[in-house]
Amino acid sequence: MKIDLIEKNAVFLFDKEGVIVITDIKKNEDVVMGELLYDGKNVAILNRNDKEFFALKNIAPLIREKIKQSKFVTVIEKDKDNIYSYQIEVHLKDDFGFVDDFEKYAEKIISELKEKMTPEEFEEFSRESRKIVQEIE
Repeated sequence: MKIDLIEKNAVFLFDKEGVIVITDIKKNEDVVMGELLYDGKNVAILNRNDKEFFALKNIAPLIREKIKQSKFVTVIEKDKDNIYSYQIEVHLKDDFGFVDDFEKYAEKIISELKEKMTPEEFEEFSRESRKIVQEIE
């Protein structure tokens, strides 16, 4: 079966309830038997209805472990007026073959933040970020 894989932006978060995936996918129909296919790297594939497949990139290493330990994730998407959430199963797969370029992505984001912040603001941001990561670990 050939599938068209569409790249979409996603933010992966987690709380005591589990992993939450916030996407820029516009809801266009109900999701029936959706799943998140994951090989443990920086890309997951969201399968919606066996018709729509989306590559969700730039999964941080800390989140990767949470996804691998999860049986389900909550996906949040929206249309022009409403926000929807639904749970889907996580299925771990062998290597998809995507290049794990998370370090380059992270360096780019940090560089952009440095440009937009004063040195003091960036230092405060870095300090607070380290605290959050330590608390999570």
